[in-house]
Amino acid sequence: MNLRYLPDSADGPVVLLEDADPSSARAIMTALEDLATGQRSAVHFHKIPGIEPIDGCQLIALASDAAEESRPEPGRVVWGLRRVQWQSVIGLIEPFAAASKPVGHLHQYLGEAGLTTVIISTSDHW
Repeated sequence: MNLRYLPDSADGPVVLLEDADPSSARAIMTALEDLATGQRSAVHFHKIPGIEPIDGCQLIALASDAAEESRPEPGRVVWGLRRVQWQSVIGLIEPFAAASKPVGHLHQYLGEAGLTTVIISTSDHW
């Protein structure tokens, strides 16, 4: 799975988790579960095994008592949510973790990191 920052998309700035595969989706879910339960304070998507950052893209998930907004930095996005909100994001990723790849295109908006939209997709578009 690739991690790509698209600053000039029609939807505004987007971090796209593209070419999603079940193994990488499960790795993301496991990392976010640790975040949601307080076992970790941050998840660096670009460091998760199976995630390939394109052009140095960085997506950092934080858990906090209050949702946080990202300060704009090209290619580096900080995504802060309350711990309970991360459970919702995990649920949105779950279809991508199915044992087999879905037939056809599948994408899901995961949320907003400040002004940046975070999307997961089985291809390089949504």
